[in-house]
Amino acid sequence: MARYILCFLSAFFASASLLLVVVGVPSETERHQVLTVTPRTEDDVQMLHLLQTKPNLEVSFWTYPRAPGQGVDLMVSSSHIKQLRKHLESGNFTTETKIENVQELAEQQMAGASAPSEIWAVGLKPTMFDYGKYHTYEEILDWTRNITAAYPKITRLHELGVSFEGRTVNGIQISTAMKGNTPNATLRPALYFQSGMHAREWIAPATVMFMAATMLDKYGKDKNVTTILDTFDVFFVPLVNPDGYVYTWTSEPKARGWRKTRTKNTGTSCVGLDPNRNFPVKFAEKGASHNPCDDTYCGPFPFFAVEVLNVAKFLISQPGISFKGFIDFHSYSQLWMTPYAYTKELPPDYKVLIEGCQETIAALEAVYGTVYKCGSIANIINYLSSGSSADFTYAKLNITYSYGVELRDTGKHGFLLPADQIIPSGTETLAGLVTYGLFVKEKLQHPIKN
Repeated sequence: MARYILCFLSAFFASASLLLVVVGVPSETERHQVLTVTPRTEDDVQMLHLLQTKPNLEVSFWTYPRAPGQGVDLMVSSSHIKQLRKHLESGNFTTETKIENVQELAEQQMAGASAPSEIWAVGLKPTMFDYGKYHTYEEILDWTRNITAAYPKITRLHELGVSFEGRTVNGIQISTAMKGNTPNATLRPALYFQSGMHAREWIAPATVMFMAATMLDKYGKDKNVTTILDTFDVFFVPLVNPDGYVYTWTSEPKARGWRKTRTKNTGTSCVGLDPNRNFPVKFAEKGASHNPCDDTYCGPFPFFAVEVLNVAKFLISQPGISFKGFIDFHSYSQLWMTPYAYTKELPPDYKVLIEGCQETIAALEAVYGTVYKCGSIANIINYLSSGSSADFTYAKLNITYSYGVELRDTGKHGFLLPADQIIPSGTETLAGLVTYGLFVKEKLQHPIKN
């Protein structure tokens, strides 16, 4: 499989040229709201699915239709709310306004980004990075450089590639086996953690950076963190989709709900694709849209999004590294999920994967009482999604301990989670991550047969 991917990537880069698109800051438009629409029948669920094919309503799905009785969060402009409600009249829905003004909450998040918070660098004083606020793309990029400069003996800066619009995608490697900033020749087991695949999920990069910094600070001080870093090389990639993320920082309310990349699509003015539908696992099958205007558009072929190519290429090209664990952090819903996403059938390693999940969320919940749920992706979210990252790493790269995670919250704020929840999210998720690392270590030493 690795040889196939390398050949595919080589052919792609030989034939394709990436266009640099400069995204302007759109002017403010009318107010946007988030509604929770709850279907009562299976016909209602199908009606919501069809709603995704009606671009004239300008509805952005924050969560997706699943089953009767399970609410769906929709962002819609004030000028389209009456039209949306009229469209839903033929069904049996209940509707609740969850967020009155998206722009107001988005501005609060951005205002917090420009003001210092009381929580600074978690012991990481050389960088003076404020982990208690959301950061721009440029600040996140600087963080990757500064944190590796602050810990030169055990970290290494990696450039995974560039985005469609030409932005650098960086990650960091923590390796206590390094000598002169070069990993030892012996094969090392590794864990890989990424976030920022979906642009609007700001809490995920913020949480991942906090966890990386805290692990570095606690190395040699905390027994469990030290054990993990002495056992594994650990990789953190905080922002996989920088173009989409930058777009969410613009002033248009609709932009704050942007999910996709900013890839140019041929033959349409609709921009972007869903990177978590663009991996080569049951590509373009159930749960993926073929419409470039949809949030779940999968693209014309696997690896069409260079951001997805960057991840795949990086995972298969690290010398001396054997990846044993992979987690893709998203938001929101508080879920810790195993493969598969494309089918409700359970993977061969489900027994051990769900055991690891249960131990992980128990440690996470013990911190603040935040409740998470475990299950396979397709079963716990109750819809199928082909072409996902966790299915790719599990099924194609044989990384057994692959998970997808949905961080805080369960919908009160959705993607607009206040900055004062960043540190709690990072603290509790790190408790889970440490337990996850110890679990993988134990299973590698004492494998369980299926």
